[in-house]
Amino acid sequence: MTDTKWEAFSADFSPDGKYFSYVLNADGRADLYLVDHATLRAKNLEFPEGLTYPTVRPASFSPDGKYLLVGHQSSRRPADLWVYDLERRHARQLTFSAIASLNPEIIPESQLVHYQSFDGKMITALLWMPFNIKPDSRKAPLLGLAGRRRHSQKPTRWWTSSSGKVGL
Repeated sequence: MTDTKWEAFSADFSPDGKYFSYVLNADGRADLYLVDHATLRAKNLEFPEGLTYPTVRPASFSPDGKYLLVGHQSSRRPADLWVYDLERRHARQLTFSAIASLNPEIIPESQLVHYQSFDGKMITALLWMPFNIKPDSRKAPLLGLAGRRRHSQKPTRWWTSSSGKVGL
């Protein structure tokens, strides 16, 4: 299926057992894969960049196995439910959780940044920089660690800087 250095999480089986899904947590992003059980060929389900995951409860596959209920969020948009049509290979957004007056285009996209921790491991973080930030300005960027370290149970942490500088 997938030979990777990233964490993978099992998701769900289709009602007929022909497919199963899993999530690959790779470098601050989560992608959903569909695997043909007979051939073990995995296909990444195409969604915008962000975190994509099956809902699983009670089941992410529709009873006829033609659709997959998926959660998706990004650095600009909150979590929403989507339906993925397996035959057409097309996703359609079902819910719209963002405040209607909030235009996601005015929110800066996150940037992936990497740094080495005290134990030599590379850590991924998400950095949001305001569009109009200038060096040495007083506008605050936002920094968040992407996910959790394997041996840590601490949740994602967020920092902001009133100096406009972020040091890792």
